[in-house]
Amino acid sequence: MPSRGDILYSRNASVGSACLIKEDKQFCMGQDVCLIRSQKYSGNYLEHLLNSDFILKEVERILIGATIRRINISEIKELKIICPPIRLQKIICETISKSTRKIDLAISKSQQEITAIKEYREALITDLVTGKRSIPKT
Repeated sequence: MPSRGDILYSRNASVGSACLIKEDKQFCMGQDVCLIRSQKYSGNYLEHLLNSDFILKEVERILIGATIRRINISEIKELKIICPPIRLQKIICETISKSTRKIDLAISKSQQEITAIKEYREALITDLVTGKRSIPKT
């Protein structure tokens, strides 16, 4: 049964997507995902590691199937992963979180600016169509 701190790992379709379980809730798992539980890794670290380019390239190399690409559980178990001490895993995750927070903030500000510009554009079009404004002559 999945629990907080475990990883769900996609074996089919979106192969290689790892997701940390952050809440204790009961849910069903299908055959397209597998449960990863570890005593040596923090869940956060394992999620970042399994979603890293390095691991995704390794998974791509061992995928099977022509139409629907997939990976077998035996191959997932054979993936070579880096295992620093838990203290270092936490430092790595904190560093990633700080960096992604900055990126997420920049994305959010950009999205707000885009929304404001779109609203201004719509208002300007409305004003031009209704005659509240005229097109400047050059």
